[in-house]
Amino acid sequence: MKDNLDPIPDVDIVGNPEEGDKLNSFLVIGYALGIMVVFASGFMILSSFYITVQQRKKELALLRMIGGSPGQLKLMVCIEALTIAIIGSFLGSLMGVLLTKITINWMARYLAIPLFSVSISYEYVAVTAISIALFVFLTALIPAYKASRVLPMEFLNEVFDANLRPRKTQKWIAVGLLMTSLLCAGIGRWGDQESSLHVLFYVVGGLMISSSLYMLTPFWISPVLRILSPLLERIAGIESKIAVQNLIFQRAQSTLAVIIIGLSMTLTIPIVTIYTWIEDNMVQQIESNYISDILVSSNKNMRSTVPLEIQEDLQRIPGVKTAIATSVNQTLILDNYDFSKSNRRWLNLKSSPSPTYTDEHNKPIPERELANYKLVHIHSLVKELNLQLPQEIESKNVVMITAHYSEMLGVRKGDTLEFIIPQIKKDPIRMKVTIAAVLNQLYANEDSLLLDWNNPTLTGLDQPNVRSVMLYVDPNQKTLVDQHIKMLQMNKYGEINWSDRSTQLQELSKQMSQRILILGATFMLLLMMGLSGMANHLSAILLTKRREMSILRMISATHGQIRKIVIVQCGLFGIIGIVIGVITGWLITFYFSQIDNGHIYNAIREQLYIVICVVVFTFILSLLLGSKEARMVSESKKSNIQMD
Repeated sequence: MKDNLDPIPDVDIVGNPEEGDKLNSFLVIGYALGIMVVFASGFMILSSFYITVQQRKKELALLRMIGGSPGQLKLMVCIEALTIAIIGSFLGSLMGVLLTKITINWMARYLAIPLFSVSISYEYVAVTAISIALFVFLTALIPAYKASRVLPMEFLNEVFDANLRPRKTQKWIAVGLLMTSLLCAGIGRWGDQESSLHVLFYVVGGLMISSSLYMLTPFWISPVLRILSPLLERIAGIESKIAVQNLIFQRAQSTLAVIIIGLSMTLTIPIVTIYTWIEDNMVQQIESNYISDILVSSNKNMRSTVPLEIQEDLQRIPGVKTAIATSVNQTLILDNYDFSKSNRRWLNLKSSPSPTYTDEHNKPIPERELANYKLVHIHSLVKELNLQLPQEIESKNVVMITAHYSEMLGVRKGDTLEFIIPQIKKDPIRMKVTIAAVLNQLYANEDSLLLDWNNPTLTGLDQPNVRSVMLYVDPNQKTLVDQHIKMLQMNKYGEINWSDRSTQLQELSKQMSQRILILGATFMLLLMMGLSGMANHLSAILLTKRREMSILRMISATHGQIRKIVIVQCGLFGIIGIVIGVITGWLITFYFSQIDNGHIYNAIREQLYIVICVVVFTFILSLLLGSKEARMVSESKKSNIQMD
């Protein structure tokens, strides 16, 4: 749709500009999920090629014995990877284009959307296909390098490198990442809170600590499984002991399969938590802004051109009891204020100099000394909110302050504030006001002041435009009020829109549900990739253990016992992947939560049931996949030992 629009300059969108933000947010989500899927596919491809190289180790060693060079072996694997990448990218792009065509035709038939309004960007498809093919090829360079290291003598060796113990270098790298993550957390906690680098330190620290735990997996799997082996033997029988020994023996190669399974959990927990946190913040914002029955606002926000006259027009509508207009944000400068009682973290965040305002010496004013204010009719607002103002002062000379700004600034009801009203090419105007009320509802999370439209100090200044109007209406005439507002929009105020709290909450719930659905589909894709990688890995293990399985059959092991061994091993794969995924996911969430003083981390409690469902679902799929592999293994015949 974007490609079919001509670049027309200076166009004002009459509709709701939030629709563009929704479209952009979906595009961002799409790009992010696409990158996640590509990287998960990279892990899958890496696992498959790695297992393929291990299975063909004797073949590669034989090629070395008859004169093949390491470069030729590497080239052979690279050509194979490039061929698979080209074929896969071509078929994937072709299927994507066909499915898009089918979807467009369906939309045109059942949703009455014209075909020319939606088109496929074939340049984008080509670039994406080439990028994915290149990524697949680069991922395959690791197993290609592994293939070039095969020695001719390994033709006689029947033990895979995967059966060897994990290297100590990996252990020290993991420890280094762990220490670096703790250092990043310390810098983010005690460093400069004003700088955006502290956010980067927390993000990097969370990713590093998760990577270190994954790299340490082959080192802690063995002792943990040995400790749990007696308990598993009591629960699942002697077959579980064999499964545990197989897993310990293959722990170096098993790490990649565990990472693929755990990656879905590692991504699910922080993403679901952050989305829940965003939804909670948006709900709070809606509840603080929509305290009236209807809120009429300009879709140009701070660039509103709606005059104060709209308040009178809305007040004359039958069924409207009170109309309270709120102006766009204006700026005041705090004069002679003592910040000793202010919040220290807030002061650090507001310590940077303003790029717009300067003092009488032409020095930039710090951001903490700038105060945003809105104009309202305080008398009407006090009446609707049932507030109590001091009787000794008039509403025209008072100021209301939001709860958040009051807490950050360190003031309370009854305090006096002095301000300077900046003017271009004119002497500044000074004013003194008394805090009449602290607003716990309206604009509660903003740093803002509310002054009266009729404040005598502001009388000679240019009157700002109206950003929104709060309407208190008769519930029985709400439909009639909506009709009159629509007439005003059509005839006089084309840039306004209106809504109420319940409508906004329903719209928010719908938007979040759509995004959660996309995330759920992506999680399922990642999980299927992880389980497929586990299946490849398990097939490779069973291929190397075919002699042992045949021996078990020769000593009267039943089909059921063989199946039990494989199922228990699959279950252990799933449990280990789930445990490491949950731990790393919670750690990443904890690191991210430090950016917002722990508020993000609190949101995970609300979505704990989702995490539990994901854990149970992953474990059940692991067992089902193990049952399939177990059935294939148990059908092997005793004569396989003679073939070996």
